[in-house]
Amino acid sequence: MNPAIVSHLLLEDQQLARKREEVAVLQVQLAEREYFLTHLRAELAAFEGGYLREVGVLYAELDEWKAKIAEFAAAVAGTTDARAAATQHVRARKIPTPLRTERPPRQSIINLRQRWTNCSEKLRDRSTLI
Repeated sequence: MNPAIVSHLLLEDQQLARKREEVAVLQVQLAEREYFLTHLRAELAAFEGGYLREVGVLYAELDEWKAKIAEFAAAVAGTTDARAAATQHVRARKIPTPLRTERPPRQSIINLRQRWTNCSEKLRDRSTLI
């Protein structure tokens, strides 16, 4: 066989081997990033669940205060019909409270904020590497 052809084939084999190595490295990076993304999605889902439980309770409490204010305003107006209508209107707009009815402790709200901060920092750090 012609030596030029042999050297050309060897060069192509070397290039093919380099490309295969690059593909292997890229596949490892892809797997790591997919794992990281899955982990972040799980953390986000956990945060969302906690957030809805914690904030839902606060919204329910806010709606109760709005209903009390509407009742008071109607009482000042003097008619029981106005009072009943105002209370019913405010309570009809109420957001259903998920799973819990007591007010969350302040520490759990701080924990939610900290988890959110940690998630966003991880995402920011990871996006600078990409």
